[in-house]
Amino acid sequence: MVVYLIAVLTGIALGGAAVLSVLRTVVNPRDRSSLAARLTARLTYRLLLASTSALPQRRRERALDLSAPLSLTALLAIWLGTTAGASWLVAYGLPAGAGQAVHIAGWALAGLQALLFSVYLSKLIESYQRREAITTRLQARATSPLDAEVVLADRLRGGSRSDLGTAFEHWADWMADVRSSHAGYPALLYQRPAGQMCWVEAAVIVLDAAALTEAVAPTWAPPSVRVLLAAGSDCIQRLAWQLNIQLEVPTVSMHGREERAFSDSVRYAAAAGLPMERDSEKSWLAFQDSRTRYAPHADAICLHLRYLKGSWGPETDSGAMGEAAAPRSIQ
Repeated sequence: MVVYLIAVLTGIALGGAAVLSVLRTVVNPRDRSSLAARLTARLTYRLLLASTSALPQRRRERALDLSAPLSLTALLAIWLGTTAGASWLVAYGLPAGAGQAVHIAGWALAGLQALLFSVYLSKLIESYQRREAITTRLQARATSPLDAEVVLADRLRGGSRSDLGTAFEHWADWMADVRSSHAGYPALLYQRPAGQMCWVEAAVIVLDAAALTEAVAPTWAPPSVRVLLAAGSDCIQRLAWQLNIQLEVPTVSMHGREERAFSDSVRYAAAAGLPMERDSEKSWLAFQDSRTRYAPHADAICLHLRYLKGSWGPETDSGAMGEAAAPRSIQ
């Protein structure tokens, strides 16, 4: 009698845990998804990375492409397996007639879980497509953080201040969407980029363009510049925290910009129409005040996720105003 009671109570507890996990993951992810979704995404990536560490980069990248699909498959298997185990335990502890009804209810619950999972998967795919759409557009003109001023100059030459503000607002919305979608769908954080440039590099490019605008022309800069810097820094820091990345923020961040002097970037942007409201020293300090909030975390994310494209480099403590590195001129 006691064994049957324990079986029923254990089955109810397992079934309740499965239902709560599904609801937390699919219906109400909010700023953080369920523990099951987070752990399956993280552990799947770590297992794949550990098992492919000795492979060449191209083969390892192909294996890591499976990280998100495998973690999602594991998540669904956990839900269905827990539900099956719960229904079996409850049916075991009840009379035969009641047990049959429990099995039917278990099948119905499993079907509902599969349906909700399909909805979850479709939303994840939509979020991935939105993330990669902006990255693909930027990739046509920019390939690394060194091209941030090129993107800014194109906007300055091609439109007015309000047009530039609209572009920054669009990018701010994109950063906010990346933050919420990657927090709500943990597997999305491990989904590999569709093109040559990853979304982290795209984020740094638009954030560098905004930081340069704010540093050189703070009064002229559209209000959406500050919105983009706030949304982007929050996004990068939040996702770094989600990956368990902890950093001491440096006073100077040259991540990805070692090959260009800051003065060259300022001259290029000014030639495209950006008004000079600050001298070089004050602009440099303002630029670094903004950049240290996102670039070191972005670099750490790229290293953690093995986005090794060659455009990122270690932080350098030397070099006032970025002049220590051999500058690459802007054509």
